[in-house]
Amino acid sequence: MLVRTIGNALPPRHDPTRAFQNLRFILQHEDLQDDEVGTHWVLNRLADSDVAQQFRDLLTEFGAAFTELPLELDVHAKAPFHVVLEDEGVDRVHHKNRKQDQWTKVQNTNAFYGSKNRYALGINVARNAMLDIARESGAKWLLPWDQACFVTREAWHQIKRDLDAAAPGHKYFVSFMDRLAEENDVIFSPGYKAHPWEEPQIIFRNDAVERFDEQLRYGQRDKAALLVRLQVPGPWDDWGWSTWERRRTYANMSKDVSGENKVPSTGYVLRLYSGLASGIEENTRAASFWREMRRAKGVVAELDKLEERVMVELLNYRPDKLLIYNEALLRQYSDQIHTELVSVLLADADRALHVLKPWTVMINGALDPERDPRIFANFYDHHEGDGILDDGEMFRNMAYNTTTLVLAWRLTNNTQYALQAASFLDTWCANPTSAMRATLQYADMSYQKLLTSKTGVTRGSAMGIRHTAVMPMLLDAIRLLNASWSSDSRAWVLPDELSGKITLWARALFDDLRSEYALDTFRSSSGLFGLLYDVQVAALAAFLDDPKTLRYTLGTMQGRLVTMLTHEEKLLIPTGVATKAYTLLTLAAWGAAVNFAQQFGLAEHLFQFDLTRTHREERLDVNGGLLCRFIGHSEVVKSLLNCPRLVCDAGQHRSVSNFLPSDQVEKSEKSEKSEKMFSTWDIVRPRLWHPMSMLELSMMDTETMPQLSMSMRNVPGVNSDEEFFKDLPTTERQKETKAKEPETGNEQAFSSYSFSSSSVVDEEGRMVMSTRRRYEDSSGRLKAEHERELLGKRMKTVWNRKNTKDEGEHHTICSQGTADDFEKLWSQTAFGKAQQKKSKELKESGDEASKTSSSEKHQAVKQSETAPTSKAA
Repeated sequence: MLVRTIGNALPPRHDPTRAFQNLRFILQHEDLQDDEVGTHWVLNRLADSDVAQQFRDLLTEFGAAFTELPLELDVHAKAPFHVVLEDEGVDRVHHKNRKQDQWTKVQNTNAFYGSKNRYALGINVARNAMLDIARESGAKWLLPWDQACFVTREAWHQIKRDLDAAAPGHKYFVSFMDRLAEENDVIFSPGYKAHPWEEPQIIFRNDAVERFDEQLRYGQRDKAALLVRLQVPGPWDDWGWSTWERRRTYANMSKDVSGENKVPSTGYVLRLYSGLASGIEENTRAASFWREMRRAKGVVAELDKLEERVMVELLNYRPDKLLIYNEALLRQYSDQIHTELVSVLLADADRALHVLKPWTVMINGALDPERDPRIFANFYDHHEGDGILDDGEMFRNMAYNTTTLVLAWRLTNNTQYALQAASFLDTWCANPTSAMRATLQYADMSYQKLLTSKTGVTRGSAMGIRHTAVMPMLLDAIRLLNASWSSDSRAWVLPDELSGKITLWARALFDDLRSEYALDTFRSSSGLFGLLYDVQVAALAAFLDDPKTLRYTLGTMQGRLVTMLTHEEKLLIPTGVATKAYTLLTLAAWGAAVNFAQQFGLAEHLFQFDLTRTHREERLDVNGGLLCRFIGHSEVVKSLLNCPRLVCDAGQHRSVSNFLPSDQVEKSEKSEKSEKMFSTWDIVRPRLWHPMSMLELSMMDTETMPQLSMSMRNVPGVNSDEEFFKDLPTTERQKETKAKEPETGNEQAFSSYSFSSSSVVDEEGRMVMSTRRRYEDSSGRLKAEHERELLGKRMKTVWNRKNTKDEGEHHTICSQGTADDFEKLWSQTAFGKAQQKKSKELKESGDEASKTSSSEKHQAVKQSETAPTSKAA
């Protein structure tokens, strides 16, 4: 029985209309004049329902028997992308290889779609189905051939003679193929003669045991692999076979063939014209190369179209669909504007409403080689001075302010909020005189490299992608501004012109993130920054109506785990960065990634993705793979539980995060009123003072981790130090005093001085600063100052004690208002919240230690009372 398959056209390899033309040609002109041979057709997972119906109608018109293997879109959707190719153990999707040639690049891309190819195109699944159909018909010889195969009467008579005369040991035959390079009618010309040279079709006897390997995708030696196993010699023996492929071929030779001429050749078959230029179908190495290249590109294009259908038809993708926020929750809270949560958000929005001019990159000097102040540029190891925000900080502030304003508008319908948000977006994204040019090529440059550069020019680094990590949130704010949510025709809407300019700006940034620089710098980065790149590209693709890029980016993110974790499945921390902050940011980035993956049907594979024990091949673990084990790792959890940044993050972005879906955010505890846990002088004791200093410094880790290993720590200014030390026994003053009496063993002299200065910028762009100084010596002299700054207001608290017998003095100086007013404001900052929590922890640990100490003393007294009296006493 001759069974042929009809599959999807794959331009540019095939003319899309040619398959239908070739089928009609076969049905009209193929006349074998042999009643003993049956024919059958298999429609193999045709993606276009209209095309499938055309084929059905044509086959029915000629009375041809056919079977259909349907394409089920939901099954295709579950087929994952691959990142580790065969047995390499490398994340090839994100791997940077400048030496990779065009052939390897295209073949690797096809491999990423391997599972999808095996289902949607399913060439060897179809071939095995054809074997089953032919075998079940009772035929002795089975011919599962490709769809464009045409058999002439001459060729068939030769094939039949050879099959009838086959030796008992010959279960397989091959028929080599002649590829037509011009219109099919050429075979009717008197001078036509076939020149069969192409990869042959295989004929099976009905007791043959071999089948086609369904683990090989279309275009991956899908038929040649069986030719190798059957020991059919040919050019495929000279092809480069990977270790994985060799295990399935040369290391697994068929035992179903024997003898010297294991698989004889018989007859020939014609491969009908593809409709392409004749040079593509020639028998040359160059033509073969371009056929393979066209086929590979056609496969990816076809599979990408299916991915887009999955997004739209199954997952209801729309570019205006919110990715971060929840429309239902917004509506719910619009009826609860007097609750604490909404009140806090509205207060934040009111502050943003009074920003007269939104900060832009134009404020800072031009740092890029073009000297264009509109280009985002900053140094990670050099800052202009305290209180000056770099471009990254300003961009994040704009995003937070804009989002807060938009949420406030949606909750209150107060147009002023929307107008201010639109003003920010116009300034940053649309206005040609102030808009940020959409490139990150100069984000997080090294000042030291610039100083030593011979050309006086430097570029950014992989860390630069962190500055736009707020992009998904900002894009949701833009969606909310664009959305038509009010039934009132007079309701404010974002002007079309401004909306269009914002979209163009987003498109420009999206294109820049796919430039050669971004691919080499961000996408190929092996840790946190590579993951942040993926999340931002996915968010921009979703916003710009690019479901193909969105799904591919999300579907290959599991590759980040391969380079992010050690073989012991611990997080690789770059040298010199803050471990806890880096760990927290990594988990936060994975949280965003999983959220997106969940929305687009890719979370299951992300959670199940795993590697074999040798770490060289992919596998699935239904109980949870690499990501699950990483998130649940005890050391990671311990690190996060001890990370002070968690304390401030719970409140720092409260106004923005309260409207996330409930299954994406942990419910925060209600804030408690600050209770006074320590006395005034307890605060300056080392037991509390130094932990508070370290706490404040650690909260800066997230912002300063790139430069921690390269830059000097914060040091006090000369003037402020002189003011602090003017009444202390410094070295110069000691020289003026007469020599002291020699010290006794119990009166060793000592003195200590500590300084710390910390600052963070909250979501409204407010600089919150805390500076601590403390001096103490053996005479009992103690002086401490804690200076805090918020919203232009400063408060300095001073403790001063001259010696151990002095009760000391304590006073507070406020630049504006009262100390109570300032403390109330301070308690709402990241520092204030963190300090309250730390104070409580220290008090509880101190109480526990006190209980233990009292218990030990009581036990000692009890033992002394019951012990026998010493004679020496």
